[in-house]
Amino acid sequence: MPPRTCKKSSAADVLPPEMLEQVDRLLVEGSSFEEIGKFLSDRGFDIGKTALGRYGKDFLQSYQRLKIIEEKSRALASDDDSGLVLEEAASRLFALMIIEAQLSGKIDLKLLPKLLSDFARLQSSNVQRERLRREFKRRVEKAAAEVEQSARGAGLSDTAAEEIRRKILGLSE
Repeated sequence: MPPRTCKKSSAADVLPPEMLEQVDRLLVEGSSFEEIGKFLSDRGFDIGKTALGRYGKDFLQSYQRLKIIEEKSRALASDDDSGLVLEEAASRLFALMIIEAQLSGKIDLKLLPKLLSDFARLQSSNVQRERLRREFKRRVEKAAAEVEQSARGAGLSDTAAEEIRRKILGLSE
């Protein structure tokens, strides 16, 4: 006789999505598993401590990974030339979530090509936006330099010409 395999259940297996959202919110707010269990039982959902703990552990691990990625992305994106860093971090997180969902059987593989296609289009638009932003910045800098040069050629002082250039670029003192 083959060995029995028992799939361990979690709150995600038995709760409707709107209740999972509430559980997620409570977890993020720091509620204990006992408090969450009482919250659920008050609403007619009897979830065992083990199932709730399993779900909570997985959720909090994912939440922590997301926070770490977000913090690192913000630190990197503080540099003005790093506009795509957050999108890149989101892409990596999205890929990780797809792999985890696929491995756990929570995603229908028939939906995967459409999902990836939609995500690729979103990334492409982000890249185009960043390209336009950089091109606009380059053109403004070029125009500011030309105006500054013309102002100096027309007899304005270096200080006045520099002030005009700074105003065009939107730089504060």
